[in-house]
Amino acid sequence: MTGLSLSHEKFDFTGYSEYRNPNGWAFSGPQTYDGPDAYYPLMNLYDPNSLYTGPRNRTLTSKTSSEQDNTALYAFDTLRLTEHWQLSGGVRYEVNKAESIAYGVNVYTAPTAAAPNPTQPANVGTLTGTGTPTSATTHLFSWRAGLAYKPVENGTFYVSYGNSKTPSVATVNGTCVATSTTGMDPRSPDRGPDKSDRCARA
Repeated sequence: MTGLSLSHEKFDFTGYSEYRNPNGWAFSGPQTYDGPDAYYPLMNLYDPNSLYTGPRNRTLTSKTSSEQDNTALYAFDTLRLTEHWQLSGGVRYEVNKAESIAYGVNVYTAPTAAAPNPTQPANVGTLTGTGTPTSATTHLFSWRAGLAYKPVENGTFYVSYGNSKTPSVATVNGTCVATSTTGMDPRSPDRGPDKSDRCARA
């Protein structure tokens, strides 16, 4: 058995911040740094007030558009060696390619101790244009093989081995970046160092 698989996906992500002032600035009283508790009121732990009555103005914070193409070729077959023995094997070759564009957004800059009164853009939450497109391509090859012994009609003993590969998130949703890094995957520290997809400028 042989086959060809083709797919095309489009991924759009738009980020917002809900609790903002009408001008898009983060909710606060003074707009200068006044310690870590300056922007949200303290709440009584023993008599909490869970009803929020502050301002709500949805403000754009990020926007990304991506497209992903997947092409896969696969083949699988079973050979009958003798009346009791069968050999099975299969291979799959897959290419994932993603392209991504990040839009520029006028964002609010939170005050810090080092910059207690940062300069804010005139139109927080508006688009400023598009960035340089980036792309990432991943080539995956997997295979499997199995040997079956069938001593009687309704009984089979078998042994099999195979590997499986999955494209990284960068080539699934298109959120690649223009640089690559090498390090330990914190989700699987016992697996050894991983290398991220290398994203090239389109």
